[in-house]
Amino acid sequence: MGIEKIPTKGIFGAIIGLGIMVIILVAIPAARWFLLLSIPAGVVVALILRLANRRRE
Repeated sequence: MGIEKIPTKGIFGAIIGLGIMVIILVAIPAARWFLLLSIPAGVVVALILRLANRRRE
């Protein structure tokens, strides 16, 4: 079984993704700072794109 066989859709895929993220956060301390900064930045970008899409309609 290769890595390409891991399901990435649905609830099971979300659980696998969160599990991998937790493992990385525990194993690599520098990843904590990266996620601490990148997750809020991603949320801001998502909100801007959503607002821009609503104005276009």
